[in-house]
Amino acid sequence: MRWGLVQQLFFTVLLAALATGGMLLLGGGLFLLAEGERALWQEARGLARDLSFLVLDDILLSDRLAVEEKLRHLKDRYPHLAYVYILNPRGEVVAHTLSGGVPEALARLGGEKVLQVGGKTVYQVEAGIMGGEAGVVRLGLERTPLVASFFRVVCAGLFGLLWAVGLGGALGYLFLTRLLEPLSLMVQEASRLKEGQPARFPEPPHELGALGRALNAMGAEVRRRERDLRLLNRLLSEMHALDLATLSERVLGLLVRELGFTCGDLWLSGRVVHCEACRDRCPLGGVASLAQEALASRQVVVRPQGVAVPVPPHGALVLHGRPEVEEAWLRAFLEALAGPLATALENARLYEALAEKEAQRARLLKAWLKAQEEERARIARELHDEVGQALTGLILGWASRGSPGTGWRP
Repeated sequence: MRWGLVQQLFFTVLLAALATGGMLLLGGGLFLLAEGERALWQEARGLARDLSFLVLDDILLSDRLAVEEKLRHLKDRYPHLAYVYILNPRGEVVAHTLSGGVPEALARLGGEKVLQVGGKTVYQVEAGIMGGEAGVVRLGLERTPLVASFFRVVCAGLFGLLWAVGLGGALGYLFLTRLLEPLSLMVQEASRLKEGQPARFPEPPHELGALGRALNAMGAEVRRRERDLRLLNRLLSEMHALDLATLSERVLGLLVRELGFTCGDLWLSGRVVHCEACRDRCPLGGVASLAQEALASRQVVVRPQGVAVPVPPHGALVLHGRPEVEEAWLRAFLEALAGPLATALENARLYEALAEKEAQRARLLKAWLKAQEEERARIARELHDEVGQALTGLILGWASRGSPGTGWRP
């Protein structure tokens, strides 16, 4: 009886511990799966939005090769990306990553859906390019990595449960609570990131640590892109000025303030336009050599004394000093700035040419009016002289006819 009771208690405690641990494991797994699906949806939506902004300029310029290249890079970067394709406003496929082309049935399935593609579950999302006016980006993320992560976590939890049975249900409960705590913190930080607030994901020393590091890297990338977009938008708004002096002062001043350069110059076919706000800090020479080197190489030139950005066809942006930023980021940012700056400088050049032609036209009109007035005065003088001569002749004629001895009487 004694051993039987001990066995019953042992098996009762064992079954209770297994049942409690199993329920906790099942609940935690479902929670992980639900949060993983939510994170996968958020990742898919974020990728679609980022891609729509990334290909906007290429779509507007009809640069299909650049669009396909960016799609390939995205596919290489995210192995669990099932497909991605871009539709123009007419619903035609512009670019895609599917080897056999986009099936017509798939192209008709728009919006956010859970699809079965090639025997795999795919979460499909879409994002409009310029609000849908320039087209639509659709992509699908496979559920396979999520399921694999789910099973990895479940297996780890089961192992922990079996180990915890020997130590007691309390230790198992504490273990599961500690296991799930980083994920709960990640969910909270993800909510903060969604609301635009600074977020720092925990990086525990297990499988979730890799997820935490990846999310932290993603958050840093999102903040960097937001900063780049804000600065680019400010620069684009300043580039609306048509006067070259005003344009250079606004653009150079903003770059010097925001990026931490000492000063800046614009080099246009040998002509140097200084930043008046920081002119006293600019070196006396070195502008032409850096500018010509950048134009010759057709790429951003970084030297200890400064940075030169080619602005084809005959200009360059020269920024003096070295700011405390990553060189790779600085190159990418300035390369993105070169195109809009070239357009703004061309507009300023055309505006100056138009102003010069208007001044020439005003001078020609003034000269023509002056010549016309002089011609009128000359004709008036000639008419006055001719009429005077005619009247004098008539008077003399009448006088000669009426003189004594002529025999003529009126």
